[in-house]
Amino acid sequence: MIRIGIWHSRFGHFAGLVLLGFSNAHAKVVEYDLQVAEARWSPESGMKASRALTLNGGIPGPTLRFREGDTARIRVKNLLKRE
Repeated sequence: MIRIGIWHSRFGHFAGLVLLGFSNAHAKVVEYDLQVAEARWSPESGMKASRALTLNGGIPGPTLRFREGDTARIRVKNLLKRE
């Protein structure tokens, strides 16, 4: 939410309400599906691999993009053999 100052004149107050309404006009629902799993991983080839948690098979996981005011729906599937 964008905070808008309230002015004492009618025109200023009206402008503040218009800006608030406009800021929510671009809000949307952003959805992501994430899978958490364990994998053998090495930061460089030739280095010893170790256990690591991955998101959607990667390290780092995917970039989640959304804007202020959006609704984020993030579904997480746990593929770990143990919690």
